Amino acid sequence: MNKTLTLGIDVGSRTLKGVILNSENLTVADSIVRETTALPKEAAQLMIDELLKRNKLAKKDIAFTVSSGYGREQISEADKTVTEITCQAAGIRHLFPEAKTIIDIGGQDSKAIKVENGIVCDFAMNDRCAAGTGRFLEIVENILELSKDQTYETAIKAKNPCSINNMCVVFAESEIISLLASGRNKGDIFAGVLNSLAKRTAALAGKIGVEPPVIFTGGVALSKAMTESLAKALGEKIITPANPSVTVALGAAIIAAKRLKRKNLQDKSF
Repeated sequence: MNKTLTLGIDVGSRTLKGVILNSENLTVADSIVRETTALPKEAAQLMIDELLKRNKLAKKDIAFTVSSGYGREQISEADKTVTEITCQAAGIRHLFPEAKTIIDIGGQDSKAIKVENGIVCDFAMNDRCAAGTGRFLEIVENILELSKDQTYETAIKAKNPCSINNMCVVFAESEIISLLASGRNKGDIFAGVLNSLAKRTAALAGKIGVEPPVIFTGGVALSKAMTESLAKALGEKIITPANPSVTVALGAAIIAAKRLKRKNLQDKSF
């Protein structure tokens, strides 16, 4: 049987992502995003099993698998592991060939990547604390009792965004609670948090030099409010993929397709 399907897996700190790709035409057959657990290896296996089951596939139907992300070494089925920086560049090149700058805000880190024709030229990363990450935004939403559906409407109603001085999660939480106690409304507080997060991300991106087109990826890119705040902070138009959470997994699947093609060519040479 001529197997043409590849699998890309991104084992992130907060979520797991998988993409099944047709290696012949590089079209996505299916993708999945699931929450991770305290047992990432087991959670990843469950995600893979679910992805295969709903596409009526068995493990033997996958010709090549590449894993990426923090937990990439946890995937025993992977034929190769590749860093998320490289996979992100491959995924974005497939979607936006002219991309020059990629800004990725995930659950526990944020990255700025400079690319040229899909090749990584430079990058900067914040992975030392939760400041400026999806986790930080999630904590703020919980303090303000905002659902994901409420964040954009809340932010655009802000008349006088607060100045948030602390980006450390612990101190920012105390500052936000103090602002609420002083009578500041949720909209002004949340808009202030978004502005602070956007400025921090823009400063990170400034280390590599922002050049358009700018692509915004990661789970936080699903937030329209954050996207608009970041565009304002950068002074650039931002492009967001239709599914910004799976671009690393997509890149992993594309790299897997290239490896498969190379492997098949080598096999035919004998």
